[in-house]
Amino acid sequence: MTSTWNWTARYEDRTEEDDLRQGDLIRAAGTALEARFKRTGYLIVLNQSCDLAKQVQFSKTIPVLLPCTRTLLVAPVVRVRDFFCEELSRGKNLGKVARFQQSLWWNHSLYAYLPPSPEHGVAEHLLVVLEELYTLELWHVEDMLPNLERYEEILRSPRVGLTSPWAERLGWMVGSMFARIGTPDPSLEQRQELEAEVATSVAEAR
Repeated sequence: MTSTWNWTARYEDRTEEDDLRQGDLIRAAGTALEARFKRTGYLIVLNQSCDLAKQVQFSKTIPVLLPCTRTLLVAPVVRVRDFFCEELSRGKNLGKVARFQQSLWWNHSLYAYLPPSPEHGVAEHLLVVLEELYTLELWHVEDMLPNLERYEEILRSPRVGLTSPWAERLGWMVGSMFARIGTPDPSLEQRQELEAEVATSVAEAR
């Protein structure tokens, strides 16, 4: 039986690939987010892989191979130890932290757990923080070539990525966040009416 348990997420070496792919772990160093994520240094790519495949674009009539998308959608990847220490420092008790930890095994909607894999250079337990999404500009029409150099630098850096279906599931989790529909909260009277109905039903069942 297939479950949604995320503990079994696996990695593969992507260093030799010509394109970035969904689920790639890249270094924050050298990007606009370097200072913000200096402590962990990782970002994870969330764009669909098909949007990251390079195609011919034109810079002042010069053909240049660049991804279809102009921006890279990324989420920060933090160390589990740092995350929980910060949660406790905010006043959350151990019971709440333990319940949150349990929810990670079943793919909490705003977080995804990534296990360590020393053979792939992932030495620690990591957490993808999907409630913090950022965009990095890959290129723009007026200034393609310098941005191409930045993109190629990312590609040349050692990197690993999530294997299927974990990379796709991460994309699904992001899509589910944006697909949620907000509805008005029930009024106090409505909640009390439902509570009374439940209490009556329980009493009758006895």
